[in-house]
Amino acid sequence: MNILIPHSWLSEYFKTNLKPAEIADRLSLCGVSVEKVEKIVANGKAEYVYDIEVTSNRPDLLSVIGIAREAGAVFKKKCAFPALFKVPASDEMMPLRIEIRDPDLCPRYLGIVLQDIAVGPSPDFISERLKLSGLRPINNVVDITNYVMLEYGQPLHAFDWDLLEKNEKGEAEIIVRKAAMGEKMMTLDKQSLDLKSEMLVIADSAEPIALAGIKGGAKAEVTKNTKTIVLECANFDPVSVRKTSRQLSLPTDASARFEKGLSALGLEIPFGRAVYLLEKFAQGQAACSIQDQYPKKFESKKVDFNFATLERILGAKIPDALAQEILLSLGFKIKKRKGGLTATVPYWRYYDIGIEEDLIEEIARIYGYDHLKGKLLDTAIPAEARSKSFIWEEKARDILAGAGFTEVYTYSFASQDLLRKLAVSGEKYWKVENPLSQEFEYMRRSLLPGLLAAASENWSRSDAIKIFELSRVYLDQDKNMPLEEGRLAGLFFRKKGKSDLFYEIKAVVENLLSSLGVADFSWSKCARAKFLAEGAGTLLVVDNKKCGFLGLLKPALAANFKIKEKVFIFDLNFEKLSVYFSEHKIYMPLPRYPAISFDLSIIVDKKILWQEVARVVNGNGGKFLEKIEFIDVYRGEQIAKGEKGLFFKIVYRASDRSLKEEEVKTIHDRLVENLKKELGAKIRA
Repeated sequence: MNILIPHSWLSEYFKTNLKPAEIADRLSLCGVSVEKVEKIVANGKAEYVYDIEVTSNRPDLLSVIGIAREAGAVFKKKCAFPALFKVPASDEMMPLRIEIRDPDLCPRYLGIVLQDIAVGPSPDFISERLKLSGLRPINNVVDITNYVMLEYGQPLHAFDWDLLEKNEKGEAEIIVRKAAMGEKMMTLDKQSLDLKSEMLVIADSAEPIALAGIKGGAKAEVTKNTKTIVLECANFDPVSVRKTSRQLSLPTDASARFEKGLSALGLEIPFGRAVYLLEKFAQGQAACSIQDQYPKKFESKKVDFNFATLERILGAKIPDALAQEILLSLGFKIKKRKGGLTATVPYWRYYDIGIEEDLIEEIARIYGYDHLKGKLLDTAIPAEARSKSFIWEEKARDILAGAGFTEVYTYSFASQDLLRKLAVSGEKYWKVENPLSQEFEYMRRSLLPGLLAAASENWSRSDAIKIFELSRVYLDQDKNMPLEEGRLAGLFFRKKGKSDLFYEIKAVVENLLSSLGVADFSWSKCARAKFLAEGAGTLLVVDNKKCGFLGLLKPALAANFKIKEKVFIFDLNFEKLSVYFSEHKIYMPLPRYPAISFDLSIIVDKKILWQEVARVVNGNGGKFLEKIEFIDVYRGEQIAKGEKGLFFKIVYRASDRSLKEEEVKTIHDRLVENLKKELGAKIRA
């Protein structure tokens, strides 16, 4: 998240003659990333505005005072912050009752009633600073709450007291509670929200008047007719705010601060500042005493720190006195002890600082990383530790890239529309609770949806598409979380030339498996396949386990993605296959004796798979059978309907002598007879 801070506002607290560019450079070197300094001319005056990127662990830097504190520490200057304003006690002319029903979600809530409010335009300096900071001035009451938020980083809100429901005692009631399921609320920008039971709201005795830590409601909006307000300054659970903001797709400046974690300590400081400004610029007068409900106390954190640890971790000696001075300049309170100190963490760093190493980081960055001298290693650089799975994945990628495939990266999510195109039903898909959009509503069970979507996008731009992805899918299991499984999938189609690519893609997969050391795999008949056309696919089997499939995608599914060509796909369970991967290769000496080979062309029923032919050949080839090589499949005018022609080579060889043609022919003839008998094969001339 970025924040815009005008230089004139910063220099009100951090007095310096340094130029904005110098401040930006030094702050950036010490951990505050100033992305740019922009010169803006407004009302004839030049102003410089810092554009600062703030990391999620430093919500204190989402404020002018937070940046001023950092600048003071970096440049070793004391800052002058606004004087603390203590709200004086007041008669209970307009009483206020605050009730917190869930202290875990709202540890503290301050409120006060201010009467005689004169709603109108803000003073020029407030309006100008808000504009330069990226906020739109509305009226003096709303602007002051926003001004203090930018100044201190603590969101505040004002309600119209007259519009709140009163109890029988005449008290305006503020109730911090969870919403009722189905409860509705209209926001300040007239957006109707359907609330869920886990969402925290601020309500009067009748209905919600604000989403806690996120946005105010229209019911108690401050308008030009408002005369009396309730000013709130509260602390809310960061997780609760973040979940509600995401569920309702309602990010705000307030939620961006609360969800990063703000402390309940020190709320009286920005609260008092807002009361002071409202009294000064909106003529407000306290009509009751401050109501401070604090059911879940925050205690100041203390962290022990040793000077020896500082030197050991940084590899450099920073004087003890300088280390203490740096911590003091950052707002820590120091108590010395032998060999170190105990630091009390300032409330604005409550969630950020918790261990000794955090203090060392603070000292190092303010001291300046550029002041730490480099030191060469006096030992060998350890070898990169790479897991076996990573090595196999990289090898698989290299093999497929070498076969002409391009790797793609797709989202782990799928939309309902994408699943509808795949015609999947009866399967449980894990649904994302708060998807960023409808495109990311479900966790994928297969890599093929993303691949088909990618192919569809690029179909018109290429004559052939060969793509693959190696990633994870998310399957159902009995636990509360999905089972993550590594998969490797790819697809291949061609617009021109040969369109039946079954054997090409099968050869790619077989080469992949052989290169990864899978020594014993086979293909079996694919009875029913979710994505494959009938009779146009095969299952990969390793050690009697199904480890994937390949074949022709159902034409109807391809049409759903507006692909007109035949699409051939493969989907391998990479995680299951990895058990059989091996780096060991078996090398055989070159044969000493010649081979005798026979070309064989047969006609069989189109439903008979090549694996069945190979099974018969291997079972009847005898001890001299060396290998069987598939060459081609033929369907055409000379082949009857419902049949196909298979052309292959059979090689015979003996390891201890030269074979005679007569003895090989006897074996071969017997093999041919068994093909006729078992498969109904017919021999082509």
